[in-house]
Amino acid sequence: MGKGGDLARGPVMARKGKDIAAPARREGGVTLREVKQHDSADDCWLVIKGSVYDVTGWKHPGGKVIHSHAGRDATDAFAAWHNADAWAMLERFKVGPLAQEAQDDADTPLLRDFRALRVQARRQGLFKSNKLFYAWKVASTLALCVGAAAVALQGGRALSWAAYLASAALMGLFFQQSGWLAHDFLHNQVFDSSLLNECVGYMVGNVWQGFSVAWWKNKHNYHHAACNEIGDDGDAVDPDIDTIPLLAWDERMLGQLDPASSLQRFIIRNQAALFFPLLSFAKFTWNYSSMMDVHLAGSTRSAAALAVEVAGLTAHYVWTAALAIKAFGPTMAALGYFALSNIAGGLLVAFVFVQSHNGKEVHAFAEKGKDWLRMQVETTRNQPGSLLNNWFSGGLNMQIEHHLFPTMPRHSLPKMVAMVKQLCAKHGIVYEECGWIESTRRVLAHLSAISLKLE
Repeated sequence: MGKGGDLARGPVMARKGKDIAAPARREGGVTLREVKQHDSADDCWLVIKGSVYDVTGWKHPGGKVIHSHAGRDATDAFAAWHNADAWAMLERFKVGPLAQEAQDDADTPLLRDFRALRVQARRQGLFKSNKLFYAWKVASTLALCVGAAAVALQGGRALSWAAYLASAALMGLFFQQSGWLAHDFLHNQVFDSSLLNECVGYMVGNVWQGFSVAWWKNKHNYHHAACNEIGDDGDAVDPDIDTIPLLAWDERMLGQLDPASSLQRFIIRNQAALFFPLLSFAKFTWNYSSMMDVHLAGSTRSAAALAVEVAGLTAHYVWTAALAIKAFGPTMAALGYFALSNIAGGLLVAFVFVQSHNGKEVHAFAEKGKDWLRMQVETTRNQPGSLLNNWFSGGLNMQIEHHLFPTMPRHSLPKMVAMVKQLCAKHGIVYEECGWIESTRRVLAHLSAISLKLE
């Protein structure tokens, strides 16, 4: 679920919820069996902190992610994203209290300790952003673009191959760092106002990087809510592992392959070897998905929101094309610069995020007995923190802490690492942390193991 990029902040909920009729109130407790019967987008009940809510028909500002917990307990997913205003807005959707025996089952020692840790972090001010830090991040990220452009424009057609490649790589690094920056703003880590966060998100995401904000929010928020989750038939629930027929992250996903396609079988049999070549196309696919999302949005978004999306994406392609043509003329060198910078940007982004979740446990949609915290930790991997790692990965090397506290600014995550490790050790949860080389080895070994399952 998502705050900011994500699930609703209170004022937004109020504005969009006026046309939703309040559900009929229930005086007696609602059983968990009854809640589980309302488990679809068209009939969506949620359990939050011992009460049942009917959010069917709710136009959720964070997108489809609200349906990820349909028919089950969403307490910790909701708490991870929302502020006090959003909690107050829940009342209009209330059906009634959850039956006491179901509440007792949901209140485990692990979840009590985790919720206490979240309260402690809030009291310590770890959810408050340092505005000077983010001003520096915006300026230093933009400086990468300025530097890449300066090299390209100064050398022009006389630019050496080394300088040409260095400029394209630096532009790719700018795209990567823009991705982390947009991620922070759209997770509402920076400002208290979700509107202000989203405005900066449009600039950094749409204009700088070429990603649709609405597309990213839908995709990324669902990833957080259903991390490494697949359906009963092996289809991906988490969009970040929806990679068939190019990559299979679980044996159950192999059933999604076309049995008549020898090409698909060849790719999956060799997916470990093809992994990094495939990642070189990542940014192209994300940019294409962004454009298609805007094109197909139709009545699901307001005319104003669509106009902003279109203007931002158009501006991205205008400035990137203008830079390449100004530096190299309408030549293959200009086209090559555009392609290489996007390849570099996609590889740099993909390299970081595949370390965090790929090769970790994949949950089936039917296996929803695990609590939210355990699911997040068991599907996530950290890399050790350092000044270089924290900068290069945008703080997402502390992915476990980010998934548990997604609205916490990245500069606070290092302070949470020891506390989360202690919590996991106390409750016997494996906390996985290893370097980039070992993480990559584990990802490739996992892909190879899945390939061997293909008959």
